[in-house]
Amino acid sequence: MSKHRLIILRHGEGQWNKENRFCSWVDQKLNSDGLEEARNCGRQLKALNFEFDLVFTSILNRSIHTAWLILEELGQEWVPVESSWRLNERHYGALIGLNREKMALNHGEEQVRLWRRSYNVTPPPIEESHPFFHEIYNDRRYKVCDVPLDQLPRSESLKDVLERLLPYWKERISPEILKGKTVLISAHGNSSRALLKHLEVLSDGLSLENSLLRSYCLLLHLSVTVTRLSMLSSILPMKILSLKVIFLVELRMDFLCILDEHCPWATVPDHTGTEGSRRCWTPSGWSSGGYELQVSSGNWTWKSSISDEDIINITLPTGVPILLELDENLRAIRPHQFLGNQEAIQAAIKKVDDQGKSHGWALEKASENHSSTRPFDFPQPTAILFAVSKINFSQ
Repeated sequence: MSKHRLIILRHGEGQWNKENRFCSWVDQKLNSDGLEEARNCGRQLKALNFEFDLVFTSILNRSIHTAWLILEELGQEWVPVESSWRLNERHYGALIGLNREKMALNHGEEQVRLWRRSYNVTPPPIEESHPFFHEIYNDRRYKVCDVPLDQLPRSESLKDVLERLLPYWKERISPEILKGKTVLISAHGNSSRALLKHLEVLSDGLSLENSLLRSYCLLLHLSVTVTRLSMLSSILPMKILSLKVIFLVELRMDFLCILDEHCPWATVPDHTGTEGSRRCWTPSGWSSGGYELQVSSGNWTWKSSISDEDIINITLPTGVPILLELDENLRAIRPHQFLGNQEAIQAAIKKVDDQGKSHGWALEKASENHSSTRPFDFPQPTAILFAVSKINFSQ
């Protein structure tokens, strides 16, 4: 059972986001779409009756302004807001200001993907000759940080972001949550991903009750002639009572998705059994890090952590609130959840995923990786025609 609720979000869209440029520490403001995203985020949280006690932001305008607009929509403008450079976006070094799509053409999509998303790959550092160097380091806000100006980063990997964020989390944010306060963190794509990686470690596992799985299933099947219903018994910890309808969709591999608040992606095993583990993919939506679904004596348990390799697959759209439910040790008790209209969220995720790709990337990637066992090597499911089958389960 959750003891604390935490909302994390990536700021609303800025002009450089729209232009597909690396923004990083350049202080871009929200554009018109970003302003509306922030307001809509506030409306979503208001509909869910969130009342915040404290808000944390980076020291970049787009993060702060997003928080202000959310509080305004909530009618909670009086809530204290605290800003720190430690929640800043990842420092992309020499890549700052460059267009991702052009870089993909020049350096290859995989290299750009590694620079953007990987855990321990650091882009080339920013030099004093860089057009935005002095705009960043001559800014007064960086002269009052808790570290000297010459010790601020010149380039960062996601690992570096987590290392500079953790002291602030441990010393300022987590103590407030442990006091029972409801906290909102308005940050950036990479600082949010780093925080998710730290928090989504279910050391004792999370038991999945049958009721959580008694819902809708999405079956994407390789075959266009035969449906292998036997595969369901090797994935689901209950017996199927009635299968109302199944549609066949021509794809590269089999997937099963439980469409509920946890939404697990599960690869289809080629064998049955009651002991061991299955490799699962459980985003809040359609893309996230890796989780282990373990079977022991008939009990199904989430053993969750986001590995260094899996972190590359977590996509956070702008202006979408993310709910984390935490235990008394401030560890997630279930995978994070995107709040809001799921169809709109998937479209926003696809939009972010398409950044850094040259024209035609998705089809080429699907062709190159036809034997892969990971759903993230394919175009986002929202771009694929699929069908839903409703299944009833016994206890």
